[in-house]
Amino acid sequence: MIERRTACMRLIVLGAACALLAPTGAAHAQSWEPQYEGGELQPLPDGFPDRPIVLVNTDDAGSPDGIYARTLQEILNDGLSPQRVNVLDRPSTSFGTWEALQFAASEPGGDVGHAAVVHTVPASALDLLTVDLESELGMGLDDLNVVITTEEIPYVMISRTEAPWGASYEDMIAYAKEHPGEVRYLSREVGSAVDITMEWLFDQEGVEVEKIIGDSMQEIGIAVAAGEVDIAMVFAEVALTHFQNERAEVLLMTGDDPIEPWMDTPVMSDVVPSKDVQWGRVIGLAVPSSTPDEHRVWLAELISKATEDSRYQERGKSLPGRALRMRTNEQAATLANQIYDLADPIVRDLGLHHEDQ
Repeated sequence: MIERRTACMRLIVLGAACALLAPTGAAHAQSWEPQYEGGELQPLPDGFPDRPIVLVNTDDAGSPDGIYARTLQEILNDGLSPQRVNVLDRPSTSFGTWEALQFAASEPGGDVGHAAVVHTVPASALDLLTVDLESELGMGLDDLNVVITTEEIPYVMISRTEAPWGASYEDMIAYAKEHPGEVRYLSREVGSAVDITMEWLFDQEGVEVEKIIGDSMQEIGIAVAAGEVDIAMVFAEVALTHFQNERAEVLLMTGDDPIEPWMDTPVMSDVVPSKDVQWGRVIGLAVPSSTPDEHRVWLAELISKATEDSRYQERGKSLPGRALRMRTNEQAATLANQIYDLADPIVRDLGLHHEDQ
């Protein structure tokens, strides 16, 4: 059910979708013990990898994902990987992870793990709700075979500085409840990961806001700083710029750990403690579902070792809010299922589910 007013929206969750993604991993893969010689991870008994490894970036070379892939490439090619690691920039569609996984499987050796796709878990799960990928590509959530995720970056809710609730998330929610439809929320794109995150939060809090559609994340931040709208959910680096210029307040962050310079600001697990889930960017690598478990486990060991390098550790300082935190295949599967289930009714109420198109 959805109640609509002019540019206003209040969501009521009616149910949740069934979880689709089952953790993968076999006992024989888990019993494998990594072997290093001279700092180089040795191939598996079956010879994997026996050709260069390709990291597929579905964005531009200079994008955050492109830089992520190149950081790993530099470290892996510096005596850690037994095979050359290359980066392939292949800007793709809004459901680029899925198209890239299909592409990776078609490349020589890609179907067994020689090609891995840079992706974010929440966004990949959300794609399945808005695009009929079963019809488009013959793929579903169980085809998201995550090698490992290595870092997380929260979304940050910002507010204009002259708002009546000041810098308090609790006061903003109280104001929104007392003045239904008056708080102006600027959304990046209806159905985007940040928008669904915000809509889910509104539903949990039972508030109704005026929703305005914006453009890029940077332009949304500028609009909030200029007082043209009241609140928005943005990337941490966008929030930091306007916070430092004293043009925006930070009300809330996704995740369960506060970040600098907002250590006293609540996180989403504080305000919705029964639904502890990471809605922000959870970045890592995925391989085609045809990849043998032992190959995926070998790649996870390789990437995990790379994150110990000081060059990778410096990534934690390059963007505000970036936490260098690993999730296994099983943990990533749990997160993908959580996001899928929680977002399904939101997407349906927004009229964006592919079944309603």
